[in-house]
Formats: sequence, structure tokens, C-alpha cells
Amino acid sequence: DTKLGKVVKRSGFKTELMEGSALISVRWVEGFRGVMNCLAKNAFAGFDFKLLPLIGSLIGMAACTLYPIYALLMGPPAARLLALGAFAGMILGAATIRRFANASPIFGLVYPVGCVLLITIIVNSVFLAYRQQGIMWRGTLYPLDELRRGVV
Repeated sequence: DTKLGKVVKRSGFKTELMEGSALISVRWVEGFRGVMNCLAKNAFAGFDFKLLPLIGSLIGMAACTLYPIYALLMGPPAARLLALGAFAGMILGAATIRRFANASPIFGLVYPVGCVLLITIIVNSVFLAYRQQGIMWRGTLYPLDELRRGVV
């Protein structure tokens, strides 16, 4: 699905996003482990199997989402004020997403937990891709070198 979207865009076509939960439902995965495994399959692909952008993103996620916790608890007064601003931004972000999901803006305060999970998924995705020398999907191994070249 991600690869298809990239091929469509490279071919000069446009894609659109539609909220269609009232029209159709599909069981994506089952349980927490199912979510973690499915996302791990796709996470490295989101970075075109390139380590440098991936590492930069991990550092950025940690700085924006995890550092405010440290700053709020142990930082100097100015850092604590900035950390409060970061948490206010997380709540506002969750309030904005509320248009698509029936969730409280207070869920924005669990962004750091989500960040830790996402970092775990991404690191696991890289580990699996290198260990398997590719991505396993529905019983087929897609070799990493071919994925990087865009052959598959």
C-alpha cells in the first residue's frame, strides 16, 4: 500500500485521503502484538530502507516528545515552561485529531508513550529487515537490495 502510493505519485497522479469508517470495516490485525508486527513490517519501508533519515527521525521524535518529560521534571525553570508548551501542543494536536476519532484531547498526554512504541516498532523493523535480508509479507521474502532499488 505504501509502495503503491509512491508509484502512483511518481507516475504523476494524485492521491486523496477519505474517512470511510461508516462505509466499510476490515479487521486489520488482532491484538497488540499483531499491531506491533504489522507496523514493523512497514516502518523501515517508510524511510525507503535508508538508515540516515531513519536515525534523524528517531532523534527528532525523542527530542520533541520525550525530552519535554525530562525538562518538566529536571530542567531549569525556562526549560520547564517550554516543556509545558510542548504538552499543550500535544493536547491541541489530539484535539485536532478529534475530528476523525472520538477521543479526548487529554489523550495528547500519552503521546510520549506512543512515541516510545513507535521508536520500538521502527528499531524492530530495521532489525528484522537486516536479520532476514528483506521484508517478509504473506509468506514471501522480498530481498532488501531489491526493495532499495525499487524493483519490488
